[in-house]
Order: sequence, then structure tokens, then C-alpha cells
Amino acid sequence: MKRDMGLIRHILEFVEEHGDGTTEGNLSLSEFEVDVTLGNIGPDNETVTIETYTLPVIHYHAWLCVDAGFVKGSVSLDPRIWASSYLAALTWKGHEYLHKLRNPPFLANRD
Repeated sequence: MKRDMGLIRHILEFVEEHGDGTTEGNLSLSEFEVDVTLGNIGPDNETVTIETYTLPVIHYHAWLCVDAGFVKGSVSLDPRIWASSYLAALTWKGHEYLHKLRNPPFLANRD
């Protein structure tokens, strides 16, 4: 499976906004799936789809985020135990990486 940096960014932004780092505040990946696939309300109150990803793709990319040390959590790639996967909070490294994604160096040097 190819890495999708857009999905990585979606996951990091979702965890930044909703994760609180506590056991009670852990985010299930099914919450993330709903957030990404339902989209938001457009200018004329219509539903706009942001992106649609399959559960295996979401779990794989969430696993990459945890494996890279960007997110505290536990993600299984085994579909039989996906329900136990969760994301808790961004790490320092995750915050730094998300900042770099939002502020690429080539934009910072523009006049």
C-alpha cells in the first residue's frame, strides 16, 4: 500500500483537535472514519465529501503515525481486533511534524 501524506495529515489534525491524551479520551478509528468520509457543510449547506478511505487504509496510516512516534496510541493491522485500536494524543514529534506540513519551507522563503 502506498503512503498517502494527505491522510497522514488528516489523522494528525484529527488527533490534535480531538485527542486529550487520557484513557477516557482515546479516539477510536471509527470516529475518524466518520469525520473524514462525511465531510463538512459547503457554502450552500450541502454536504461536501473531503475524502473517502477504506478502513484498511485508515488503519494502516494510523499505524504509520503511531510507528513513526507522531501519535500516542495503539493500532492493530489485524481486522479481527480493529475495535481495540485507538489514538490518544500527538507527541512532541507529531506536533513538530504537523507544523512542518502546515508551513513548508518553500513557502516561508517567499516575499
